[in-house]
Amino acid sequence: MMPPDSSVAGPVERQLRQKILTAFAPEECLVANDSPAHLGHAGAENAANKGESHFSLRIVSQNFAGLSRLERNRAVHHCLAEEMKDIHALVLELKTPQEAHQEPHQEPHQEPHQEV
Repeated sequence: MMPPDSSVAGPVERQLRQKILTAFAPEECLVANDSPAHLGHAGAENAANKGESHFSLRIVSQNFAGLSRLERNRAVHHCLAEEMKDIHALVLELKTPQEAHQEPHQEPHQEPHQEV
């Protein structure tokens, strides 16, 4: 079986993005499907949505202002409660715009640049 094409968003990825955009009005919303890196693992094999079981999200939203890290995580999990029934792993990076501008970040799936 060939791994799914990571350049094409599947239905779960599209649903995650749409719910996040609606609930948090983010300045930045990155949804990365990490599932191809987990093919063959129990969580990926047992997932209802094969090929869409592992995700990383980076959400930058003013809605996170005044919330603790735990409160932010709970808000996202509450928003995505239905999708979480079929997602095995979810990595969250949740920032306010002020926090996002204070520290550099790497895009999901990018290896650090190494000089030769």
